[in-house]
Amino acid sequence: MNLKEIGDSFFCDQLKEFVDKSPYMSFVLLSAILEFMGTCYRKGKGSKEDTKDIFSELINNVGALKEYRAFKDNNKDYNYLYKYLRCGMLHEMIPKKEIELCSNRNNLSKHIIGAKELYEDMQKAWNELKFSPDVSKYIESKDALTVFDEYSGSTTSSVAVISGVSLTNGSEKNIDEEWIAATET
Repeated sequence: MNLKEIGDSFFCDQLKEFVDKSPYMSFVLLSAILEFMGTCYRKGKGSKEDTKDIFSELINNVGALKEYRAFKDNNKDYNYLYKYLRCGMLHEMIPKKEIELCSNRNNLSKHIIGAKELYEDMQKAWNELKFSPDVSKYIESKDALTVFDEYSGSTTSSVAVISGVSLTNGSEKNIDEEWIAATET
């Protein structure tokens, strides 16, 4: 799969349903997806030391995320959401005290982020990114992931392999099929 296909797979019915049914946990995924989108925006330029810049550049330059620019930390050169949403949720699974999470809509004047509205805005931002000529060329040309069927028995349902590493297992699934399989009860 290339980066465009991976990004498209994030904005599927299953993620929307997850946002609706598990808004708190969805902030973990949404935070990670924002960083993925930032890496796509920067066309892969950056490293783990640049995560503040990757995250902030996405918010500061993509029109669909314009309202989140209000979270600019006046004392820092990065977006407030980086520290208080992304770092909190990805490192500790708890937002920092300066931000509140809710299931539905934002109230940015009170530092409240709604899972549903963030998801919708991110979906618009992804569409903006993938139709941007420079970004589109990069994400369509960058192979990143191959998903194989069961590989190690009952401990995992599948194996995701970063492109360039080969396994000879034969049968591939796309991310949507993997998500459905993983979420079936």
